[in-house]
Amino acid sequence: MERITEPEVLLFSLFSGAAVLFSLLAITRRQPIFGVLYLFVVGLSVAGLFALKKAFFLGLIQIIVYVGAVLVLF
Repeated sequence: MERITEPEVLLFSLFSGAAVLFSLLAITRRQPIFGVLYLFVVGLSVAGLFALKKAFFLGLIQIIVYVGAVLVLF
């Protein structure tokens, strides 16, 4: 089991707080372009959480598939 360090806690708090905040902003905006931009930030913060847990492949797939699909479909 790995020891949790102080920068990891700070980064986890940053990424998870950004994911929650921007997901709430994405569903409350009236303009669709702002919702898409907020979803983009949510996807990047979730990818950052994956990278923080050393799941780099899942983080990369998160960016390519989900974030890319949201941007292409809009």
